[in-house]
Amino acid sequence: MVPFVTTVRTPPETAEQFRRWHQEEGPLTIPVLAIGGEYSTGTAPAEDMRKVATDVTGVVIPGSGPSWPKRFRSP
Repeated sequence: MVPFVTTVRTPPETAEQFRRWHQEEGPLTIPVLAIGGEYSTGTAPAEDMRKVATDVTGVVIPGSGPSWPKRFRSP
C-alpha cells in the first residue's frame, strides 16, 4: 500500500507537467461539461476549462451553491 503523502504532487511538479502537456499535446479536443452553482462558482468552471479545451459546454445550476445555515441567510 502506498502512503497518501507520496501520492500528493507538489505545485512546481504539477505546473511543469501542465506546461509540458500544453506545449506538446495542445488543448483537449473531447467534449467537456463544466458545471457551476449560481451562488458558488458560477461560470468559473467553464471559463477555466476553455483555457485547456476546445469543446466546452458551461452550465450554471440556478439556486445552487454552498449550504449556509439559516441564521446566515438573507431574509
